[in-house]
Amino acid sequence: MTTIEVTPEFPEALTLPEQAKAITITSAETYTQAANFKITLAGWRKKIVDEFAPMKEAAHKAHKAITAKEGEYLKPITEAEATLKAAIVKWQDEQEAIRRAEQRRLELEAQMQRDLERQQREEEALNAAIAEGTEEVYVEPVAYVPPPIAAPTYEAVKGLGITRRWGAEVTDIKKLCRAVADGVVPETYVLPNQVALNQRAAADKQSMTLPGVKAVQR
Repeated sequence: MTTIEVTPEFPEALTLPEQAKAITITSAETYTQAANFKITLAGWRKKIVDEFAPMKEAAHKAHKAITAKEGEYLKPITEAEATLKAAIVKWQDEQEAIRRAEQRRLELEAQMQRDLERQQREEEALNAAIAEGTEEVYVEPVAYVPPPIAAPTYEAVKGLGITRRWGAEVTDIKKLCRAVADGVVPETYVLPNQVALNQRAAADKQSMTLPGVKAVQR
């Protein structure tokens, strides 16, 4: 192992970082002193790296050999896992298709129920307006109630290591906005593009005319 000797310019009790901090460069002499010390440190660094290099190389070769042997034992397990995973995923996809079909049925049933309730409210509001002799017809909107979630067709086994993360992809923003306007889905499903709206407001100022939006000065 390389032995690091303390430079004679500094007390031996000081560590290398302390020795470096003890140097204050205020002149050409102290600059040279600091530069020489840095060159000395670089030499020590190289000696240490060179001394550990054979051990690191041996450790690297041993790691490669161990990893290769490990791979031989793991290969049949990996192949078996891949076969089972493919079969499990295929069956899960089939079951999820069944669940989604049931979910669509529940959503359609809920939509039909909302439409029926909306129609009843419209008829009641119209009859009330006729009875009162007024032309104003107020129909109380039907509150959106999320449909029940279709339950899975099976109980997932824990510890399989096969996980899926579901996300939503908007395929028709106009349909989604129309559904919000019709009360089919809540307003929280659609967020305005505030950056674009602010840019439009900055350009149009008080003359901006967008449905449901007004320009404000801050």
